[in-house]
Amino acid sequence: MLVSVAKMKRHVDATVTLGMKNLIGAFPDVWKGYFHNKGINRAIAEIMAMLKPELVVIDGTEAMLERGPTGGKMVELGIVVASGDPVAADTVGASRIFEAEGVDGPWSMAVKVPHIVDTVKLELGVGAEDEMELMKA
Repeated sequence: MLVSVAKMKRHVDATVTLGMKNLIGAFPDVWKGYFHNKGINRAIAEIMAMLKPELVVIDGTEAMLERGPTGGKMVELGIVVASGDPVAADTVGASRIFEAEGVDGPWSMAVKVPHIVDTVKLELGVGAEDEMELMKA
């Protein structure tokens, strides 16, 4: 069983680092340059097609906003996102980041994150809010 456990943060190339981008960490460092050269968002979608985790847990107790993976602003959000659908988890996580940044329409921004768009097109999960059952603990 593959589980992706990620910190919630922004990323300059991939927009966000959440459960799906976290999978790049499953590859040796020598591959990371290749993924960036290929196009990081497409690489994330292709990795998802190969390794699709059965569970994604995104730690948003503290999150990095604005710019990442370094130089961003750390804030306490006090949330954890978990799902058996990695695309849904990342969409929710991205929307929470955008909401914390004060963006108008955080959900509409989240569904436009390029690797979320790509994974929805590949039918690797859902990104539409009306296709998810969201629960608060």
